Formats: sequence, C-alpha cells, structure tokens
Amino acid sequence: MSLNFKKDIERIFALWQEAQEGLFEFYKVLEICENIESARAVALQEKQEILQNLCAELEIAPEKKHFVALVERIVALREDSILEVLKACGKDENTIAQKREFLIVFVARFYEKLQAHLLEHITKENLLTPFFREILRGVYEVGQCMNAFFIAWDRRLIQGINKTLAQNFSLQEAVAFLEPTMERDKFNQNAQRCYSLPYESALGLGGILKAKPKSVPYARAFPKEIGAVVRALEKLLQNLQGLEEGEFFAKDSYIAYFEALKNAFACEDSSKLIECWQEVDFAWMQISAPLQVGHPLEYYEDIYRHAVAPEWDLRLVVEQNLSAPYSFDIKQGVRSCFEFLSAYLGADPKMCAFVKHSIEKSMYFPSIPLLFFGAENNGQFSAQVVPNDEFVSKKEGKKIFAFPRKIIASARAKPKMRLSYEFFAKSFLESARKVLFQNPALWHSVYELSTNGHEFGHILWIDENTESAMNASGEFKNIEEFKATSGGILAYLLCHSPIQNELKEFLAHSTESKKFKNIEYAREAEPSGIYFREGDTIKGIESKLKTADKKSLQVWEAFFSDCVRRAVGLMAWRENLEVRPYYCEGLIHLCGMFESGVLRFDKAREFGKLRVYKSKYGALSLWYVRTYLSLARHYQAKNDAKAWLERYCKDYVPVAREVREFVEHYYERYLAIGREIYTDSH
Repeated sequence: MSLNFKKDIERIFALWQEAQEGLFEFYKVLEICENIESARAVALQEKQEILQNLCAELEIAPEKKHFVALVERIVALREDSILEVLKACGKDENTIAQKREFLIVFVARFYEKLQAHLLEHITKENLLTPFFREILRGVYEVGQCMNAFFIAWDRRLIQGINKTLAQNFSLQEAVAFLEPTMERDKFNQNAQRCYSLPYESALGLGGILKAKPKSVPYARAFPKEIGAVVRALEKLLQNLQGLEEGEFFAKDSYIAYFEALKNAFACEDSSKLIECWQEVDFAWMQISAPLQVGHPLEYYEDIYRHAVAPEWDLRLVVEQNLSAPYSFDIKQGVRSCFEFLSAYLGADPKMCAFVKHSIEKSMYFPSIPLLFFGAENNGQFSAQVVPNDEFVSKKEGKKIFAFPRKIIASARAKPKMRLSYEFFAKSFLESARKVLFQNPALWHSVYELSTNGHEFGHILWIDENTESAMNASGEFKNIEEFKATSGGILAYLLCHSPIQNELKEFLAHSTESKKFKNIEYAREAEPSGIYFREGDTIKGIESKLKTADKKSLQVWEAFFSDCVRRAVGLMAWRENLEVRPYYCEGLIHLCGMFESGVLRFDKAREFGKLRVYKSKYGALSLWYVRTYLSLARHYQAKNDAKAWLERYCKDYVPVAREVREFVEHYYERYLAIGREIYTDSH
C-alpha cells in the first residue's frame, strides 16, 4: 500500500469518527431531555426534534424512556426495546408491525443520508483513487436497492410466512415441513441455507396448508427489487472497466466478484442457486484490498430455512496501532488449543486437517463499517467469520472481520443503565468502566480474546457436513454460538492464561482421559455429572493466581468480567427469535457461572442482586474445560444439537432452578426498567 493511499484511509477514518461523534449526540439528548430549556439543548435541538417527531409518528408520549428506546433503534440499530415500548403502550399486533416497518424505512433513509454526506467529503477531498471512489459510489447505489429489497423480504418472509408458521407449528414441525424446499449443492446435499422463499407470496394458515411449498428464488419472488440491484451492479461493472487500479492490482478480482454477484442475484433456477452463490464466495475470497465489500452471508432472521438476509456493506480495513503490553496472538492460541484438544480427544484426522486448513487460510481484517444497508440497519456485527459455506472454506479458508474501534466508541458513548446497576454491584461495573475509559490496551486485549476468539472458535470441530448432520431438529445454531465463544475461552485458558499449565496438567492426569480418546464411547453416551476430581487442581489454580504477575491478573479479571456481563445481558433477548442462538448461549454460560459459584442471586436486594465472586473464576475455568470437552465430543459424533442443548434448557427455559429464577426475574425487570438511565441518585 502506498503512503498516499494509507494517508487517505486515515483521513476517511477521521471523517467516519466525526460522523460517529455526531451520531452519539443522541445520547446527549437523553441527558438533557428533561430540561429542554437548557443552553445545551439548543445545540442538540435537531436530534431532539427527530425523537419528538418519531414519538408523534408512533403515537407514543415524548418522554425520556421512549427516547431511550428510539436512540437504541437509531444508534445501536436494535429494535427490541422500541417494540417493547409499543406493546406496553397497548398497541395491537398489526399496529406494531406497521410502526416497526416505518422505523425500518426511517433508519434506512437516515443512514443513507449520513453515508451520502461522507461520500461527498471523500469525493471533494479527492481521497483514494478513481477506481476505489467508483466502488464506493457503486456500493452505495446498490445499497439503496438492497434497502428496498430488505423491506420487501422482511415483510413477506419474516413478518408474513414465518409468523404464520410460528403460530401454528413447532420449530421441528416447520423445519420438517419445509425441508423439501431447501436448496441443494452440487452433491445434492442440503446446503443449510437458502436464497429463496418457500412460497410465492405471504399466506395465511389455510394457504400454507393448501399450497405445496417450493423454492422460489429471490429473482422470481422480488423481480422489481432484484432487477434494481442487478442494474446497479451492471452500471458499477461498466464504470470499473474503464478505470485503472494500480494500487493493489485487484481490478480483475473486483470485477470477477461483482460479475458473480450479478449472476447470483439474477439466478431464477433453484437448482443452481447454491452453486451461483458459491462462485460469489470464491471470487470474494480473492480480494484482500482494504475496501471489503460484504454481500448476503448471514441468516439469523429465518429460523426455518435459513434464507440468507439482504445485507450489503463496505468495510474499510483500518490497521490497529496500539501499544500492546497485553498482546495476544489469538489465531496462534486457537490453533494450539485445537491441536492439544484434538490430540487429547483422539479426533478424526480428516476433520482436524479441515479445521487446521481453515485456520491457516483465514484472513483477518480489523475494520470499520463505512457503508451498510439492508438487514444491517436492524443490527450489526461485533465481529464476523465468513463465508458460511464449508465447501468454499475447505479451499479458501475464512475471512474474519473485527470492529473494535466501533465497539469501544459505542460502549464509551452509551449512558449507564439502571438495569445493570440493579443486578451488579456498583464497584464491579465501575471497574469495567475504568478499563473501558482508562486502559484501552487492556480493553482491546479482552476484545481480541473474547470477540475474535469467538470468531475463530466457529471454525473448530466443523467439516463439510457437520451442520447438516447436527441440525435435524433445527437447533444447531442454538449450540454453535456457545461452541464459538467457549472455543475462544479455552484458547485463552489453555494458551494465554496464568493457569494454563495447571489446566493442562489437570487434563493429562485425568482418570477419564482414556475414555475421551475413544470415539465410540462418545457416540454411545455422554457421561453425566462432574467426572473430574478437582480439589487438588482448584488449590493449584488458587496458588498460581496468588503469584501471577499484575498484567496477567488484570487480563484474567477483565476477561471474566466481560464474560459475566455479556452472559447476563443476553437474557434481554429472550423473546427475540432472530437472536435466540445468543440467548441460548447466554443460558449455558449462566449455568456454569451459577454451578461454579461465580454468581449468586438474591432477588430481595434493591441493588446488586447478582453477586459476583471473582475468587471462583478458577472453578468456572474448570467448568468451561469440562463443558467444552463434552461439546467437542458431541460435534465429533455429529449428534443432534438438541440433545446437548437440553442438558441446559428445555423449550428455551433453564433446567437449573437458580438459573431459571434469575432469568425470569431479570427479564421481568428488563421489561419494567430496561429503558431507565442510572443516576447517582438511585
């Protein structure tokens, strides 16, 4: 990369930061909204008026708790809070659906305007090269079309067909009913994702039962919207053909990628959809330049057929230049952890080779979401590992995207919430905020271990047909997110933590180690209960932690603090189907945190209802080791995911009484005070 191009990226990053700071002014409105005559309110009047006008459109009172929910929708791109407000205000289901779509359109237009302003600056200042400026322009134009596509897709599939299915069928019944409509790859295997709808249009129950479901490609289901996307791609391709790209010599790669995208979007043959989109992924994996254009990859919204959502973005790669007193190589840690555990478990050599290849071929991109459209207006990633096609990854590996600069800026801008302080001790939360504001190097190291570790953790114990084999009950994603996070946790514990040697010695001398190496034993049954003798190991861990150096202990405490706070926060997503995998993940973490003694719940307390015992982090470490080994064996055997999930929750309700009581109470309090800001007067 030339020095000029690097400086241009730094300038674009500065422009993006300015835009973010302007966006975060919405949080300042919350601070002063009860004193609208204050001098500060004048500077924030425009954003205050936006919130007031939205309240009028939604027919809710313009009060602070409603402003909080709207800011969450606009800035954090989360809609669950404002939907709870609409329910609490007595809106019926149809009205809520209408208001929800109104907000989708509003947020899409809001960010279109914000991003157009950013592109004007880039053009005016002549940043980057004509080739890459054309990519920015073209991605923006395609993005406007993707916004329209997402609105139509969400209305017909998620709010139409899928709601009817949810009201009349269990998850397993619906998955089985729709299985014949699933797209197949060239080997006639269920691809576990779709680029189609199961019906031509949204139908009621009678229509769904009467009409035979079939795969309807997006190009046929949404001819107007997809036609606009294809035309925008054709225009971009035509313009790029006449421009030179001498910075990264990536012109051919970008053109091949956009050509593949055009062909995939335009495909009207269901039997060729997977192959077309695999060509997109193959072409995309050849691009390593700093402007990474993201295409439809994820499918969280559709729990039945995994219809890939209309998402579209441009991630700008911005290198981290942080001092690293707490530096970790998480990729090396995950690799070493997997090699150790796969040998310990006697894992299948072919699967191991597949995983190691995926890790080695993975490319890491620390990025900012410069442009985003479609489904990403309803939520963005804290990090991402893609593509979700193991046939592609077997050859090309993965791309791992991390967004630490956005995440830390957002966390610093958000106000303190009363819900957090009602459940956690003030000292526990303030310690985390001290890391956030005063020790960015430590914060970034925890992000590297937890968030990036999670993304690498997705790669482990997976081969070409793992998901299809384990997803018979439709529950694979509901254990996969925990597998990913705990994979990152194990990489930290076994390769970077102050107790790594104690844990490895513990495993080496386990009386169960021989059984773990017998894959037939793993297929027959899972051992129940605690099957390791831990007393001596706990003493060794406690002794080691007393003599560990200061920096290691800082990471240890910050890492587990992050794990605990995240697991608890995920309980707010209990009723949100789209993020159920993360809710299930949180439930499993909480089982370990209560079982190990890290957490104790006292409902009667007004504040600090959830006590955190840091001295039990060592016991929690052992719980993670035991649990991850059990899960890895389940993946090796490719057993139905539901069987493992039901150890911790049934019908998404925790099995353990203490966890169940906590989760029920937390969600009640989330509904009651989830939009209240904490002040020192509380």
